[in-house]
Amino acid sequence: MRLIWNCYLIAILSVGPSIQYPKADCLIDVVFLFDESSAVPDAMFNKTLRTVDATLNILDVKEMGVNVGVSCYADTVRQIFQMDYFYSKTTIKSKINGMKRQTNVGLANIQNALNRTCRVMFSSRAGGRAKAVNYLVVISPMTSVKDAELDAVVAYCKSRSVRIISITEGSSSVISNTIAYDSTYQFELKDENTVAKSLSTLIRDNAGCKEVIDRLAKWLETIIFGSIALITFIMCLLCFLQNRYVNRMKAAQEKYNVPEKKT
Repeated sequence: MRLIWNCYLIAILSVGPSIQYPKADCLIDVVFLFDESSAVPDAMFNKTLRTVDATLNILDVKEMGVNVGVSCYADTVRQIFQMDYFYSKTTIKSKINGMKRQTNVGLANIQNALNRTCRVMFSSRAGGRAKAVNYLVVISPMTSVKDAELDAVVAYCKSRSVRIISITEGSSSVISNTIAYDSTYQFELKDENTVAKSLSTLIRDNAGCKEVIDRLAKWLETIIFGSIALITFIMCLLCFLQNRYVNRMKAAQEKYNVPEKKT
């Protein structure tokens, strides 16, 4: 009985949940591209900035994780952060929160903005990483474009392994369907915190970073739980041998203490 209890107790103490580790080399390059032309109302522009800020709060921005670039556009493209230097989350958020739109800019040229961003921002010269998953987050009303030109630019971005995520006002759903990587890569610019949560989840999960166990961490887990199993077996064996030894000693003692029968 004592042996069974000891083994049961050891088994309970040695059982633990499976350990999940974040993937060590999950590289993601994200560029935020948003419209600052006169066609965008101040309220939407400020909401755009808040959406980018809220998304940055969730993303794991670090050198071996998510690298972030920021650009805005009207008739030309203005780069705020290139990816050739790993800016900290604090630095990017500080710039975004204090950012002002340029004055005296022309109408938005989304085709040029997409083409330039996919061609330049994700290149190795600009800091793009060869093994990274590339996301281009476009936040814009995009109310007037030429379909043929837009299709060509979107095809070019796909050829550069850039996945476009479209965040637009509800009235721009047709254009959003054109530029978005697929239907799950489309969002409507409503509550910035809700959009940020959905956006960051999409970026992380589709890059293969959801509950991925790194090989080295998996080996470590195997060694740890293998050691626990070995120790459990040894302790159970010792308990068994101890119990057997005690029983034999008791039997010998009882035999020794039995009085001889008188004849």
